[in-house]
Amino acid sequence: MRLRLFMEGTGIANRAAFEVFRLLGLGADAVLPARRALRRAERGFDREADIDTLGRVPCAARDLADRASVGDAWHYAGVDPRVLREALAAIPGAPQAFHFVDYGSGKGRAMAVAALHGFGAVTGIEFAPSLHRCAVANGERLRRRHPGAPWNARLGDAIGFDLPRGSLVVHLYNPFRGVVFESVMRRLADAAAERADPVFIVYCNPLYEEVLRRIVPVADIASGDGWRVFRAIPKH
Repeated sequence: MRLRLFMEGTGIANRAAFEVFRLLGLGADAVLPARRALRRAERGFDREADIDTLGRVPCAARDLADRASVGDAWHYAGVDPRVLREALAAIPGAPQAFHFVDYGSGKGRAMAVAALHGFGAVTGIEFAPSLHRCAVANGERLRRRHPGAPWNARLGDAIGFDLPRGSLVVHLYNPFRGVVFESVMRRLADAAAERADPVFIVYCNPLYEEVLRRIVPVADIASGDGWRVFRAIPKH
């Protein structure tokens, strides 16, 4: 699992990375099968949803809306749809009753997984205009194949984003780190503390789980290989 978390968190898939794996005693035979399976799953999901969310986009290649935050942003890479579906299945209650919110929504893969899962509303927040445009286009394509699918792709800064009212499922696939991650977690903690409706947090590839736990009071709901589900604890 640590190997997968490292590769997904860094996006490194080149000769230098394989040399590191070799020195650690992890040859290409330990890496390539998993990467091939991931690519098959990604392509299969895109065909199912009639969208295009493939590829990785480095931060330097993005036309970022907020250059000051670029140092805290990861590259773009869509979440493994198998991992997210497994995590969403662990959330109690009917998905129709929840609003799914994806921080760092990129091209919209997690939004598409949520829309097909049956959430009552789906919102993604992305601060790179080029990725946001891809998400808007993917939403249009998804709705042609799946009429009525919820889709609200928004362009903006995650720190300034106001969470919707009602019951929430908040998704994180390492959209950012550092000061931005801590600031967003503080706003999430404040929002959850003041509402009676449940707020679940789905954290895929949880590299900064300790930071989340330090800032947001949470109860553990479920966990698996590469994902965690928490429920934010309100004040009352």
